[in-house]
Amino acid sequence: MTTRKVRYKKLNIKTPLPVLREHQIDANEYESLTTESQIVTGVEQAEENEYHLQAALRGAGASVDNEIPVPPPQKSVEADYDELYPTPYVEPRGYIKSSDTVEETLKGSLYDMTTEDDDFLRNYNSKRPATAHLSEDNFERIMEVFEDTAAESAPFAEVDNTFVPYEMMSPAINHHIREKSVQGHAKAIYEYWRGRRQTTGNKSLHPSLKFETHQEHDDMDPYVCFRRREVRQTRKTRARDVQVADKLKKLRRELEDGRQLVVFAHRREVLKRELLKTDKLVYEQRAKLKEAKIKLNIKTDDDDLPEPQQQPRAAPHNQLRLAVRPDGGRSMEPVELTLLRDKLAERQQELLNNIELKVQEHRRWNTAYIDLTADPLPPVKEEQEQNFRPAKTTYLMTPPASASDSMEIDETPEAPEKSIAPFVFKAASLDDSDQEEMPSFRRRVGRLGRLFIDRRPGKSSTGLCSPTREPSSFQSDRWKYDDDDDDDEPPVYKIDTNSLRQMKFRSTIPPPSSLLRRPPGLDLAQLQTGNRPVIPQAQALMQAAQAQAQAKAQAQALAAQTQGPSTQAPAVQAAMAQQRSPGHGPLISLGCEGSANKLGIGIIAHDPTTGKSSILANIRHTFNSPPGTGFLPKDTAKHHRSFFVRIAREALRAAGVSPGQLACICYTKGPGMGAPLQSVAIAARTLALLWGKPLVGVNHCVGHIEMGREITGATNPVVLYVSGGNTQVIAYAEQRYRIFGETLDIAVGNCLDRFARTLAISNDPAPGHNIEQLAKKASGKLLLDLPYAVKGMDCSFSGILAAADILATQMREQDAREARGEPAVDEAAGEVRLTPAELCYSLQETVFAMLVEITERAMAHVGSAQVLVVGGVGCNERLQAMMGYMAAERGGSVYATDERFCIDNGIMIAHAGLLAFETGFQTPLAESTCTQRFRTDEVHVQWRD
Repeated sequence: MTTRKVRYKKLNIKTPLPVLREHQIDANEYESLTTESQIVTGVEQAEENEYHLQAALRGAGASVDNEIPVPPPQKSVEADYDELYPTPYVEPRGYIKSSDTVEETLKGSLYDMTTEDDDFLRNYNSKRPATAHLSEDNFERIMEVFEDTAAESAPFAEVDNTFVPYEMMSPAINHHIREKSVQGHAKAIYEYWRGRRQTTGNKSLHPSLKFETHQEHDDMDPYVCFRRREVRQTRKTRARDVQVADKLKKLRRELEDGRQLVVFAHRREVLKRELLKTDKLVYEQRAKLKEAKIKLNIKTDDDDLPEPQQQPRAAPHNQLRLAVRPDGGRSMEPVELTLLRDKLAERQQELLNNIELKVQEHRRWNTAYIDLTADPLPPVKEEQEQNFRPAKTTYLMTPPASASDSMEIDETPEAPEKSIAPFVFKAASLDDSDQEEMPSFRRRVGRLGRLFIDRRPGKSSTGLCSPTREPSSFQSDRWKYDDDDDDDEPPVYKIDTNSLRQMKFRSTIPPPSSLLRRPPGLDLAQLQTGNRPVIPQAQALMQAAQAQAQAKAQAQALAAQTQGPSTQAPAVQAAMAQQRSPGHGPLISLGCEGSANKLGIGIIAHDPTTGKSSILANIRHTFNSPPGTGFLPKDTAKHHRSFFVRIAREALRAAGVSPGQLACICYTKGPGMGAPLQSVAIAARTLALLWGKPLVGVNHCVGHIEMGREITGATNPVVLYVSGGNTQVIAYAEQRYRIFGETLDIAVGNCLDRFARTLAISNDPAPGHNIEQLAKKASGKLLLDLPYAVKGMDCSFSGILAAADILATQMREQDAREARGEPAVDEAAGEVRLTPAELCYSLQETVFAMLVEITERAMAHVGSAQVLVVGGVGCNERLQAMMGYMAAERGGSVYATDERFCIDNGIMIAHAGLLAFETGFQTPLAESTCTQRFRTDEVHVQWRD
């Protein structure tokens, strides 16, 4: 054997080899390389003992004669590499990036003529006059149209050998080639193009890359690119040959078994055919014998005829076959047939047993509970001598859950005194009074400790009241309105209008607003004293004043019609003219806002003479969820329903107005969260019906814009509307607020709120406000790298939120390491200490820079020098400062408001709704709905020029 040195490491294209200089190699490595054990065969260790390989090495000595000598490693002479390579290496500052592959680059190339095309074109032009020759450029244009049309119409032409007919090519030729002289050559060129495609196997004539189609044929082809195999060929050894031989033997055995199976199936079918022939022959012989007996008039049974043996029916493969008894089943006792009534009785018994089992389970569940729901008014077993307790006027209608010592349970209700009745009417006798007892209540204990309050109306004495209905012993008053009759006529409930209860109810109904209008020269204070009703003379004067006002309104409407046509209805125009007149004072509206977690009710007044607005009340209440959580729609809607009446009363009290002085009720129609919007819309609709006022639906975004214009005095600004649900850049044009740019995914306020949820920042008073305060505590020297996603006039905030959440996770890991006493950051790896203040500062700076950029583009586009920032995020001082720097560089100005008007409030809804109401706009009751998606540019802004 030889002691030659060979390479003992496998080379792989995926594993780079290190390039070492002379001084980087240890001197001790040279000795280890020279004394290393030698590998003489150059093959893998598992194949060194292969028989044929050892025989070849020992026999001819080919390994000695054909070896390539490799010099042993030795240390080279000291060399100055800086002198040999004087050019210093410089790291590239940028990388060339391209998204086009080779295939995509070749697809865009035009058709180029080949030698065959040139020969055909010469032959073609030789047969035509010189004026009708086809140039090479036009020829390539026609061929390019044919190739593109074929690739679009038949992309798999080379698979199914489909040729696009000329009728489909003709429209494409006429569309891409306008010259009539060139279009005349298309038919002849099509036949040549079709022949070329047939020759190439209906493949594209465009030059394309040659891919590997067959491993053996294309292995040595130098033009094949993108070889996709990386598996080396299997080494042919004796063990491999044995495996191949075993596979061949196994395959032969399987084929032989298959052949035998086919032979046996053939024999079975042949036997079946013979059996069928025999049965047919027997049948024919029996038929002939029977015909002969009929002809001979032999009337006997067919016992002499051989009966054909019935073949047992073969069971399907998916069925189980029962084992046959050796005695043929003759020893089995006869089985009685099951009757239908027995089956029905058995089934009925099973149902009864199931019902009884459920009843027992129900009784076991109700153990230790008192079930009093069977009868309307059953007695309570625990309490003896239970009587009805009278409801006194000093308590609420619902008594407390348990009786105290101060309550008299078993007392008999005393008859009320006649002197306390507000109204006393005499009928048949002067001594009889129309008095009525108060209703009585009783407490019951139900299942699971539930308390039920049963009510029984009080008895009324004789007089003008209708006789009370006597309750029966088996029916309570709570079932007296149930009607089980089958009559089609609706039930009629008789109400005594002269009863004490009905008169008390009518006394609490306020009079119509038209009767409360004071005519000129009439002082109603002299006609009313306290809470007494108006005397008939005052009612007559009110009716006269109302008739005078209606006549005046009709006269004004008639005068307006004589002057010219109007865009509003005559009745609406007359009413608006009457309300705008100086004698009627300013217009007052009430606005209801509840599109998110803030419930606001505001009242504003517009003076028609001066054109100024006065804010009378702006009350707001916020639903705050726990830190680290967001507000759910159902919880927010429940909050709005609970606080609406309280805030509405507080707003009316703060404004010092009555419902009769309001001109309209305004509410947020959208956009926003569905459940809160619906709750506020229902409440506003109820107020409009209760007070008899028109209803006006307002767009939430338009309300922000109009309130910002009114407070700041901006004339025609570019509006940046930023809030928890919207992010838009808006400008006014042609009575519409046009959207120039907006967010592509989530709003900027939602981004800040969700990041506050990640850091578990408090939601009181608002997550964005708390993030702003944390950002002020940052050093300002560290700005973390976050995604900056601005696409034209639009922006995206979902990516930056995901990156900020990752940084927040790293901050928690640093805090955990610091709590364990370990270093919080790895300074060698370039880590920095993250804090909530630094995270809030970096997030705020990045998102606000994006908003400033798209706003500046909108200002340059419309040529405006004013910027109005509205919305909940608009009250951020850092955003206002950054927007001010940008506007100052452009010679413009920034307009913004504080948290009273930036954050959702009811005064903006009242203001925008009153502007629309002054133009004659009203929302009918049938259309007083709400929608979660209400675009800003869908509103027709009639009140602006």
